[in-house]
Amino acid sequence: YRTFRRWSEQGKFEQMHDRLRAQWRQREGKNAEPTAAVIDAQSTPGSPQGGDSGYDAGKKIKGRKRHLVVDTLG
Repeated sequence: YRTFRRWSEQGKFEQMHDRLRAQWRQREGKNAEPTAAVIDAQSTPGSPQGGDSGYDAGKKIKGRKRHLVVDTLG
């Protein structure tokens, strides 16, 4: 746990993620840094134990919305 905590505080996991993302994008023939992103949202029903929640009138679901941003490779 000590190593995990130290690496987290030093930002090592973010650095590893950034490097792996750049390598993957270059392997796919794209720029190392993403230039476009897609925002998506999903409505999910709430649980009886959950806190405050809203209502999605379009889908007629009472619950929460989850939002996600991804680059063009998903």
